[in-house]
Amino acid sequence: MKKKILFTLITLFATAVAFSQGVQVVGTNLTVRAGTYVTLNGQDLTFDVSGTTPGQIYLRGTIFLTGDIDNKTSVSPFANPGVNTGTLVLNGTSSSSFWGSASIGVHHLTLDKVNGDLNMNCPAIVYGELNLAKGIINNSSNPLTLELVATVKDGKGSALSHVTGEMKKKGNATYNSFVFPLGTGEYYRPVGFTGISSATTFTAWHVEDDPEAGWVTGPLVGNEVNGTEIYLVSGVEHWVLYPSPTVAAKVQLSWDDQYSQVSGHPSNLLAAIWNGSAWQNMGSSWVDMDERMMESYSSTSSYNWFTLATSDVPHPMGDVNTDYYVNVLDVVWVVSHINGAPPTGFAFDLGDLNGNEVIDVGDLTLLIALILDGAKPVKKSMSNETAAIHLCEDGTVTLTSEGNLTAIQFGFTDVFPDMDIELLVGTDHTLAYNDTTARGVIYSMSNTPFPAGEIPLMRISEVDLLDIHWGKTVASNTEHQIVTLIATTFHTTSVINLIDRVSLSVYPNPSAGSFTLDINIPMESIIEIQLVDITGNIVKKFSPQKFQPDIHQIPIILQPGMASGLFTLRVAGYSTTGELLFIKREKVLILK
Repeated sequence: MKKKILFTLITLFATAVAFSQGVQVVGTNLTVRAGTYVTLNGQDLTFDVSGTTPGQIYLRGTIFLTGDIDNKTSVSPFANPGVNTGTLVLNGTSSSSFWGSASIGVHHLTLDKVNGDLNMNCPAIVYGELNLAKGIINNSSNPLTLELVATVKDGKGSALSHVTGEMKKKGNATYNSFVFPLGTGEYYRPVGFTGISSATTFTAWHVEDDPEAGWVTGPLVGNEVNGTEIYLVSGVEHWVLYPSPTVAAKVQLSWDDQYSQVSGHPSNLLAAIWNGSAWQNMGSSWVDMDERMMESYSSTSSYNWFTLATSDVPHPMGDVNTDYYVNVLDVVWVVSHINGAPPTGFAFDLGDLNGNEVIDVGDLTLLIALILDGAKPVKKSMSNETAAIHLCEDGTVTLTSEGNLTAIQFGFTDVFPDMDIELLVGTDHTLAYNDTTARGVIYSMSNTPFPAGEIPLMRISEVDLLDIHWGKTVASNTEHQIVTLIATTFHTTSVINLIDRVSLSVYPNPSAGSFTLDINIPMESIIEIQLVDITGNIVKKFSPQKFQPDIHQIPIILQPGMASGLFTLRVAGYSTTGELLFIKREKVLILK
């Protein structure tokens, strides 16, 4: 049983006070003056009566509490919270609870848990600011009320900190809008009102119906609002929102990536209200893709359930054949596009999953991951790993890699209608080759990596191998990043010899912003130079230039506003037919 310190009438003047035992305020007043910080680490705060006199705290400073508040009185444990403008901070590494029959009123409330939440077993009222830093407020049927001038810090919560149950907010013609920071405990799903003209109190909570439902039909009322008609509604979620007394207002609804399938289709979004027998269109006045919020076009004086609707069916990312499903048929379409024969109706914006404005094997492996386990697209960055394919004299093509490549796209500079290609790798990979475009893709429907080291990849026959020259040849790794393959043939200089014979150096290094690249090139090459920061972003790119075999000095002058840091100078050499001959890298330290 926890020990408690029993207080009689007292005022705390000290700047900081810490208690190692629980605090019990019984039939008296405890004043925490402005500028005073009280810490109860691992302890509870209890309020009780002595005779008929309840214990209360006049909170004008700050209390840091890691435990519970147990209010055994019939009044708020914090006296006159609209006047005593102190802050209650719930922190620590475990959950806190509010207990009691009366509402717990506080001026400022901050929830900032390293671990744990706030479990409300009684109502609570915030008069000043609600700061949702980290932790979930689970309040079930006990409402959290924000008074007229109360606000939420930064105007919102987050997936890490929001309210799962019922909230109330007072408003009037001056304080005429508010966004309730609601959610599911895992996903942030706010709802709001705006444009009210008289005093009222809004009540709101979020309801999750069917997380897998997507967009569903009827019953619908397809009335036209601002030139659009409702077509489908979200079967995933809805909100209950109503004022007392009734006033007219517009509503603001939200979505997230997990369920609502909105991203990329803002022009289709509408708000819908349940009129008792069907979903009715409220239109859309604006959509904020960054905040993931939208506002209805129409105001309403009738309140019930609200949900997102659409004037058209938003296709999910990866649905390149626009049949509203993401499956193996989309894989077939993406492979055809990579191989130079995009099917009619191919939805490029839905296929560019890695966002690099081309359809490549990175998009293909992301699509397969999406089908397998719902993986989200990742930010594309260039990989620094080295990999190579080589055509041998017997027609065998070998792959040398670190064991983290999952798919390869390749091409040849010429078309060979009679050429035959046989896949040799002993994995579940598939070869798709278009002999009219001289492009091919090797991929796995389970994104299986190719074995590490040098392996036989495929065999080319029925063609004069001396005529074979590689075109664009890249791979996707296990992180769906694009990896450039060094592609060579037995009748060109080998990869190892080329890399050994190419040398480069940078001076001065460190540099104040201008330096010289010395490069020794043993063969005629088209040189491409890139400066890459530590995150993989290309900060400066130089136009490709042709160089003859020799030692060349290339001046590099950077922009004056470029930040200091460690960069990588990436130098790639290509043959005049476009084959990648070598890649060399040199670290450069920029100090300004």
